[in-house]
Amino acid sequence: MEQSKKKRKKRSYSAKKAYGFKVSGQTVPETTNTEAVEAKQKSNSNATTAEAEDDYVFESRKFVSDTMSRWCKDLLELPVYKDIARLCKNIRILDFRTDTILYQEDGLKDRGDIVYDILVVLAKELDGDSVLKIIEDNYYNYVTPGNGEVDTAEQLKAFFSNVKLPADCGTVRIIKCIQQEMISPGVKALRERIYSKFPYKDIKGTWEIYIEILATCVILVHTKWEQSHDSSNESYFKFQWELRLVFGRPFEATINIIDYEFHPGVPVEKQVRIKKLMSPFLPQKVEYTRVWKKAISEFNIHMDLPRLGQNLVIYSETGQLLYEQKESVQVDRVKELLVALATYFQPDLVSVIESDIHKYVKSEGVLSAQLQDFFRDCIPPNSQLVSILKCLTKDIIMPAIMKMRNAFYQTIPYKDQRGSWDVHITIDYSKGKKRTNPPVNTPKRNFSGGSSLQPFVTITHRKKECSHDQNPSNYFQFEWAVSLTLNKMLTGFEDVQFRIVDYSFHNQTSQQTKQLVTNCIGRNPNFIPEMIPNTAASMTIEEILETVILRLDQCKPSIQAYQKSLPHSLPVTELLRSLKDLIEKTQNGKFSRISFVK
Repeated sequence: MEQSKKKRKKRSYSAKKAYGFKVSGQTVPETTNTEAVEAKQKSNSNATTAEAEDDYVFESRKFVSDTMSRWCKDLLELPVYKDIARLCKNIRILDFRTDTILYQEDGLKDRGDIVYDILVVLAKELDGDSVLKIIEDNYYNYVTPGNGEVDTAEQLKAFFSNVKLPADCGTVRIIKCIQQEMISPGVKALRERIYSKFPYKDIKGTWEIYIEILATCVILVHTKWEQSHDSSNESYFKFQWELRLVFGRPFEATINIIDYEFHPGVPVEKQVRIKKLMSPFLPQKVEYTRVWKKAISEFNIHMDLPRLGQNLVIYSETGQLLYEQKESVQVDRVKELLVALATYFQPDLVSVIESDIHKYVKSEGVLSAQLQDFFRDCIPPNSQLVSILKCLTKDIIMPAIMKMRNAFYQTIPYKDQRGSWDVHITIDYSKGKKRTNPPVNTPKRNFSGGSSLQPFVTITHRKKECSHDQNPSNYFQFEWAVSLTLNKMLTGFEDVQFRIVDYSFHNQTSQQTKQLVTNCIGRNPNFIPEMIPNTAASMTIEEILETVILRLDQCKPSIQAYQKSLPHSLPVTELLRSLKDLIEKTQNGKFSRISFVK
């Protein structure tokens, strides 16, 4: 029993540590003045409140258990009939196996017909003919189109009560999640954390549901916006939460805040406190999403794209090279890059770029200003191409830059290494599909569906920084990467990863500097020396050997190796050069290409 208590205590501490909370408090000098005593009592109260906020730990296991217990109830115990009638116009069904939108309401149909279409799609995709026939044969015996939300709900109640859909079929398992009870554990967790300090209410019409069908599981996502009760300029804020339910093995449930906004008039101190209350529910991608959602006019694409043109490559998910820069003239390089991006993400803009870009971009004049005019006049601001272009700017990586500066810039000042900014794009058509089998072609629907989804796109920015002080005894450098994975609708980020992937020193760097850098970077939880997920690449054997040789050449003293066939130890670089020469001779200079997929 004693050991169990210790384990629970340790687990709680670790959870707090993972969220980065620090217990804080403040003291006020003692006085006999009445106002001062009241001020002290108020200050102590604020300190106690702050400590309570800092001590908060989200009980994720209890949240998952509570959510699952609601899902395990019988269909007739849940208000599905009522809520599916209310929410049906905000439901989308996405097939990640075939990259198609199976269903989204077109704004013209009656609620009764919409619910029928949803049930039919789910039965076809998850269950098969037996469940589908039950729905098709019985639905319209109970549901009459042309009624309002309340009447439709009552008719749906009669349908679910009298027509026994199999309790374990996929359709029932999913529709049991389309109701108020399913979101209540997540809503309760948010209210316990935020509502008591800063009351809020829901924004009507913002509750949306996405059903994502993958090869190995089904994911159901609820999203909704909330806004503060106080709508004054000094207090107004709103935020969007997301409840994600993964029906696989095991069942998973997560609740996150995926976006938030403050009125410009809200004081910075209040914004900081509200964001601190939100912090247990804020995933890493939120700050990047907030940048990405800005209008294209607020980005410096016209300035950053020419710089990145020669440092950008595109690969497929298998490591096949799809694009690398070939043109040497900067103007042609930008055109080549834009055509490549449009080819993969918005083919209808390829002809526009090829025909119009030279009307704006000339050999003389300022290229960035010319590109700014071209983007303004020729590229639609809400196009899918713009969704990608926003990810190719310095603006989108600013959250990572500020995170590092706040974490250790004051301790180990550094500056960027010019020419080290590279961008690596992976286009992944395989996610949600079984790699071993081609996707099954689904038949055309009689309702709103069939629109194509985009592949998952991961855009990785890589950059190097070095010490301000170039004195060899104080010199260090490090490399960091930000990986942004857009969702299949190109409406936001599926995932964001930030990593410091490498750091090194001069052979004369002092032990004191090494220790300082290691404490700041080497022991940082963001330092993971491995390939970032969702990326792919390929290299020839020659390129691999050259990369390793170049890195080993920088090691002082050189790394030696010995094998009994050798007369004595030799530098590893010499052995690798010999291997490279041998492969080149035996393969007549043609090196095989090796793929790296994470």
